[in-house]
Amino acid sequence: MSIAVRRDGLPPALVVVDGQSTFTQLEGPGRCDAAGRCALVLASDAGSSDYFLGSALPGLALRIASDGASAAASRWWPRERFYVASLALVLTLTIFGAYLLWRDVRRELRLADMRSQFVASVSHELKTPLTAIRMFAETLRMGRPADPKVRDGYLDTIVSESERLTRLLNNVLDFSRIESGGKSYQFACHDLAAIVETAAHTMRYPLAKQGFELAVDAGGDLPPIRIDPDAIEQAILNLLDNALKYSGTARRIELGLQRQGPYAVISVRDWGIGIGSVDRPRIFEKFFRATTPETRSTPGTGLGLTLVDHIVRSHGGFITVETALGAGSTFRIHLPIAVTGASDAALSAAADERVMPASAP
Repeated sequence: MSIAVRRDGLPPALVVVDGQSTFTQLEGPGRCDAAGRCALVLASDAGSSDYFLGSALPGLALRIASDGASAAASRWWPRERFYVASLALVLTLTIFGAYLLWRDVRRELRLADMRSQFVASVSHELKTPLTAIRMFAETLRMGRPADPKVRDGYLDTIVSESERLTRLLNNVLDFSRIESGGKSYQFACHDLAAIVETAAHTMRYPLAKQGFELAVDAGGDLPPIRIDPDAIEQAILNLLDNALKYSGTARRIELGLQRQGPYAVISVRDWGIGIGSVDRPRIFEKFFRATTPETRSTPGTGLGLTLVDHIVRSHGGFITVETALGAGSTFRIHLPIAVTGASDAALSAAADERVMPASAP
């Protein structure tokens, strides 16, 4: 670019300027960030909306792109960000909803599998005592055997299997009432030692039939306790039945009753297969059964401990478990002798630590 310079009294001069370099140096400091994108153009290319720089810089004009691409970009960018944020929110909600759906479907499938196993187990447990009752009843009807002692043994078996069938049906019915919120208890003051002895007497024959030794210690100076006797007996029978099922090759079970501070403690101890650390937190869940091979080969409904836990809590008490895989289990039912603030504090303190590893046998 050339510029002719004339001054009074001096000869004319011609100045040659590198336009591209000059435009670059002038355009940097001269940007109009507030108005938009600016550019220096030749006066010959300037339009009506451009600003001429005057006589100091003849031949140059300033072009402001306030209504051009820069303004459009500054106007559309917030809207685009809004669209992107909305899309991200929709995708996040969709993914979260899919996760919730997957979790619910997985839970329902697990519960359906548990219910299927429950139905199969209940069917098996109903069939076994019914088969025994029918077999021994038909044998007696045919007049065999002639030996009175053998006949008494058959009758004892029928009574024992009938009681077993009754316990199973009671468990199922009580669980149904608990699920529907219709389970109620009849509280009155009773001798807890007598209830423990009754439960031991009920289980003594089926235990002896399988070679078990049941040691009972129902001593201790305990006053009458306000309980539902049938419910507490059912809880004890469920624990004894579990000990019978999962004792493995061990053949000794201990049933005890003693006083510990403000509580009457009923304990059931076995030296059987025990419960592994993986299964301990879930043993009171409905339909849950431990994942060991011994458990899978043993019939059961997965409701016994669930009902025991509900019964004990309904009496204002709590249950603790000391167990380890291969070291047996000791279940302890703690029932308040009197309703006091101390029992509530103990209940809340024991809620998180009721399942403990067993000490060495």
